Amino acid sequence: MEMMMWIFLCLFASVGIVQCGTWFWQSFKKPGDVLRGYRVILLDNEPDCLEAQIRLSFSADWRDSGDVILFVDMGLNEECRQICENLLNEIGGACICEISDVPDTIKSLEYLHKRHVEVK
Repeated sequence: MEMMMWIFLCLFASVGIVQCGTWFWQSFKKPGDVLRGYRVILLDNEPDCLEAQIRLSFSADWRDSGDVILFVDMGLNEECRQICENLLNEIGGACICEISDVPDTIKSLEYLHKRHVEVK
């Protein structure tokens, strides 16, 4: 029984050493290599709810998290599109795109972020 305990102890110790080595290796990563978060928000086609939805997205939680807000146009009518553009110009710090352009928009935002980090 004592031998089984030593085997388990050695097994868990070796797993712990590998995990510590992984943490040590990851500590040398550049800030540009760290993945960023994206908060993807689907916009409603109701003018009454749209302003509240956008303002709620810019809450204090977002500013603390460092995520990029990406609003997705799910077929907004002209009135809703105008409300959205006015609010985003007023507040700033977010992107809006069509549903089919979400992957390309995220790729371009990642590219801009990496360029910004390299310049610093």
